[in-house]
Amino acid sequence: MSLDHIDALAKAYADRHRSLAGSVRQLDSAIARLKASRMDVIREQVTAAAAAKAALVAAIEASSETFARPKTRVLHGIRLGFAKAKGKLVIGDADTVIVRIKRHLPQMVKQLITVKETPKKSALADLSAVELKKLGVTVEEAGDKVIVAPTDSEIDKLVDALMSEVANDG
Repeated sequence: MSLDHIDALAKAYADRHRSLAGSVRQLDSAIARLKASRMDVIREQVTAAAAAKAALVAAIEASSETFARPKTRVLHGIRLGFAKAKGKLVIGDADTVIVRIKRHLPQMVKQLITVKETPKKSALADLSAVELKKLGVTVEEAGDKVIVAPTDSEIDKLVDALMSEVANDG
């Protein structure tokens, strides 16, 4: 193939890509306008829903005896009542906890402490091919590959996502 032919194909692709990017920008603009036009109503509804939920929570807390058995009920599609909280472990200083585990529960160290050693890819990337080979590390996909990438804007991420979606569907 001649460079003139590839130039013509690149121009055709660039034209199609610009057209697609323009359509995506129009869609983004329309979505932004629609969001802006509905945001006041949505904010009011969020505020009203939060107030209604707070009133419901207060009423449930004030009448815990109502939820002795069963502890939960479904009313109007809303599950409400009381449930056992799972709790959350908070480990202040991990090093201190590890020292205390070793001191107070030495027989459980393997169950309670995780030790993980992994090669650092960022450091390995600085090694020569000879050194990597000695270590049994190979580099994949390191040769030349075809690239076709627009150089213009942030819209490209959305365009690429849409094009990838179309390619995966087809």
